[in-house]
Amino acid sequence: KGIYPKVLSLFLTCLTGGTRFSDIGSWMHGREVVAACFGVKWLPRAASVLTRFLGKFRHMHAERLRESSGGLARRLLEAEAVAEDDLVLDSTVCTRYGEQEGSKKGYNPNKPGRPSHHPLKASLGCGYVVNLWNRSGNVHTADQVAAFLDQTCRELPPSLKLRRVLADSGFGENGFLKHLESKGLRYIVAMRLSACVQTAIRQIAEWTEVAPGIEMAEARIRLSTWEQARRMVFVRQHVPSRPRATGKQPTLFEDLEDHREYRYGAMVTNDEELAAEKVWRTYQGKRILILQFGPFKRRTAGWGMGMAFPGGLDDQIGVLPGQVEEPAVAGNGVPQSLNFVRGDVAHVIAAVLPDLMVEVASALHGA
Repeated sequence: KGIYPKVLSLFLTCLTGGTRFSDIGSWMHGREVVAACFGVKWLPRAASVLTRFLGKFRHMHAERLRESSGGLARRLLEAEAVAEDDLVLDSTVCTRYGEQEGSKKGYNPNKPGRPSHHPLKASLGCGYVVNLWNRSGNVHTADQVAAFLDQTCRELPPSLKLRRVLADSGFGENGFLKHLESKGLRYIVAMRLSACVQTAIRQIAEWTEVAPGIEMAEARIRLSTWEQARRMVFVRQHVPSRPRATGKQPTLFEDLEDHREYRYGAMVTNDEELAAEKVWRTYQGKRILILQFGPFKRRTAGWGMGMAFPGGLDDQIGVLPGQVEEPAVAGNGVPQSLNFVRGDVAHVIAAVLPDLMVEVASALHGA
């Protein structure tokens, strides 16, 4: 009965909000119409058809599928005429139940001791997901991130210019910072408040207020694991005047009169042109994309996120809804949720999906 109808059913299940194979029935009420639209005579009715089909996948099939999904992302970016943007790197922990390939015990703040996966995600500031790798739950945040970044940069449209790379504190390792510098990329990376960073904060003699309850400072610091000094930007927020202040208060600061009422954050950057306040506000924009990862996790979690390869098959299929959604923005400019697909983007999807389906079916021929 062919590969194409099976792949089509899997894509349609993802694009209609499905989070598990059994959700294939959610769009079956329009089965005859869908079959006519895509020119097929048969579509699977049972989830077992898809699970048996995916059970035959090997690394080469997954890699071909990843390339095809990346092609869709490039077409969307070109259609939207995205000329330059920031690249945002994130990782998350996806708790697993039962036996799932690659799920292992590691850092899991929500369910300590429970097996998990630890995927990497790359997004653009405009909201598009451009790459996703799955990893076992027992790996460090920065594991394989250099190779992940290189692949992401290779597969972006040649016309797209990266302004800078934004990443959280899990990526603030010397090796990754050196990799970014060797590639000539500007970056803003959050730093953990280690003992050395806390010492640097305590040595700051003057803080500049940039907003009520928010003060900033900067210094060139050489940490013990660094071969050279780097520019670090510090921000502290006064908790009594800003009860919802972000950042952390190190335990040792609780007994220091000058520090006990503040929460702190630190960032390292090689962008010498941005003022300290601009560095912080640019990094704060990353929080908008972090909010997108919650719905994204919920949508992809049910697919199991297979671990036979980096950027597993179901990751790449699951990434499609994330690539076409944009957040509903509240009055304060913070996205509330990812619940709709923009009409013009939907038109692009409609235009390229049939060709993509043919590419994928061809790639998976013989699976």
